[in-house]
Amino acid sequence: MVVHEQSSIKREEGITLKFLMEPSLQELAVSLQVLLNETWVASLDLVESINRAKIMRRENEIMYQFTRRALAWARKHYDTLAEANRRLPEENERLGDRIVIFEKDMEKLHRVIVGERADKLALEASLRKMDEEHKTVVANLTKSHEETMEKYKKETMQSLQEYSPDLKANFLLHAQIDGGLFDV
Repeated sequence: MVVHEQSSIKREEGITLKFLMEPSLQELAVSLQVLLNETWVASLDLVESINRAKIMRRENEIMYQFTRRALAWARKHYDTLAEANRRLPEENERLGDRIVIFEKDMEKLHRVIVGERADKLALEASLRKMDEEHKTVVANLTKSHEETMEKYKKETMQSLQEYSPDLKANFLLHAQIDGGLFDV
């Protein structure tokens, strides 16, 4: 009995200790509610973190697609520019040759223009000289014609004066015939 009493005391003490150690149902419910709230908050944080991660992933995908398109565009234009740069030395050489030819042609034209100017000045001088000679010839011809006209006038007047007595005699003779000198 002593053993049984001791075990019963121990059991009673254990229950009491256990009872003292174990929380009540109400405390457990509150404790579970707190844990549930903490779990819910943690799950909200987890959901929010997952949503942020999804948003970041979508933004990263958009940036990746944009970067790919931009890279493709840049590569295309780089290829175009590389081709153009490859052709530039050839075009520059061809243009350089054309410039040299053009400069030679310009030098020729400049010499022709200078020659034409000299010819023009010589022609103008020649024309001025010919104009002066023509004016002199015209003046001499005019003077000669005037002298010839004066000489012709003088000769005509002299001829008329010399012919005038004969003409008067003929007039008188005709007048007397018309007048009836023989009329009785």
